[in-house]
Amino acid sequence: MQRIKNPFRQDPYSPLQKFVNPLERRLEAFMDPIRQKTVHLLQRYSCRRVLDLGCGTGGLSRQLANAYLVPVGLDFSSTLLSSAMVKAVQSPRFPILQGDAGHLPFQSAYFDAVILSLALHEMAPNLRETVWREMGRVLRIEGLIMLIDFIPPMQSRPDAKGISYLIHSLELMMGLIHAPHYLHYRDFMKKGGLKAWISTHGAKILEERYYAQGNLALLLTTRDENRVA
Repeated sequence: MQRIKNPFRQDPYSPLQKFVNPLERRLEAFMDPIRQKTVHLLQRYSCRRVLDLGCGTGGLSRQLANAYLVPVGLDFSSTLLSSAMVKAVQSPRFPILQGDAGHLPFQSAYFDAVILSLALHEMAPNLRETVWREMGRVLRIEGLIMLIDFIPPMQSRPDAKGISYLIHSLELMMGLIHAPHYLHYRDFMKKGGLKAWISTHGAKILEERYYAQGNLALLLTTRDENRVA
């Protein structure tokens, strides 16, 4: 695993070291349909070289590699990347890096697509904007950004409010471990969540899917009209 200077003084996920693998196994059933759809959409749009930004424990990167795409996983957390490394050395292999999403260690126009899954909501507002610019920089012309994150509950979906309460409770628990996590999540949701955030950036939505009873959105976007050189 290549290591880049960590932007955090300490890993906020380190208190969860003993729980990472059990939690990941519990989340597999929930995340699997989202990851399958991610692979399907990337294949449909002929994206091969993919940056899995905020790759965490590497589950999505593993599925991308299994589908003969070429993922690169990047995350700041050594705690999460220790699990990703186990997946990365299995065949077909893929590289993972420890680094800062706000200063991506890649040349411009390198990737066909960038995926950011369940990470925007935990970033400080100014970092979200920096990451948005960096994602655009490393994309090729007509490259795609796939964003997966929380939205306010869709009232038309059954049990939407119940799932929303569960998500809020989990984020509050994360806030007990790392206070900024919850504060940034609360800010993100007060401003309308993922769809509201992307609407302020002029990105064209090509595909959208909803999960967790309308509390989680998958948006496939392009931003060539606002491309950062």
